[in-house]
This record gives sequence, structure tokens and C-alpha cells, in this order.
Amino acid sequence: KPMLIAEAVLIVLIIGVVAIRFFIIRSKPAYLKKLPRTVYDEETIHLLFNCYKAADSIEGMLHLAVKKSRNRKNKKRFKAAISYLYTSRYKDYETALYKYAGDGTEQTERLFTDIIGKEAAKKRLLPLKEES
Repeated sequence: KPMLIAEAVLIVLIIGVVAIRFFIIRSKPAYLKKLPRTVYDEETIHLLFNCYKAADSIEGMLHLAVKKSRNRKNKKRFKAAISYLYTSRYKDYETALYKYAGDGTEQTERLFTDIIGKEAAKKRLLPLKEES
């Protein structure tokens, strides 16, 4: 009788592991899920800017923004952008920032344009243009 119970427990565990593995593999990446509509407030814009300054990379900025943001909708958008950068076929910064992390406002698009320009300057080893 104890052997029967042990076999039953083992079978249940195997089925559980297979089911969990199946759902993890089959689950959609965050960037393919429906994203909530949101408009970022001043605090979120400053958060993104400060996260970029602290991390000095777009991926780092998004990871920090997920940790520091208080708004659940914003976190979902930042996670979708991270997911796009890591799991999509194209992995381009423009789509990750403008489509997934952005809210569509002009202020956010200017911030992301500036950030992408800084990343491009780093990759090409160009000196940054001084603000006048």
C-alpha cells in the first residue's frame, strides 16, 4: 500500500511539472498581450529620464522604471518593452520605446528621441552635441 501511494504521488508530480512547463512555454510574451492605455504624468517622465541617467542604457532604464514606478499600468508597458527587446525578432529600440513603453504624447516621444540619439552616439563614439 505505501508503494501505491508513492507511485500516485510521483505520477501527480510528473503531470504537474509537465503542465507547468507546457503553460510557461506556451504563454505569450508580454509585448504581445493587450497593453493598457495610459498617459504619463510629469513624475513618470522624470522617472524615465532619471532611470536612463542612472542606468546609462535603454534596457537598464526600463528595468529600473519597472522597479521604481508606482503605477501598475505603466509597469505593464515597461515590461512589454523589455519583453520586446529580449524576445521579438527585431529587437529595435524605436519600437520598444515608442510603441510599447510610450504613451503617445509628444513629451514622451521627445524624451525617447533624445535617449535613442544618446544611444546612437555611444555606439558610433560620436561626441554629444552641447546644449546651447
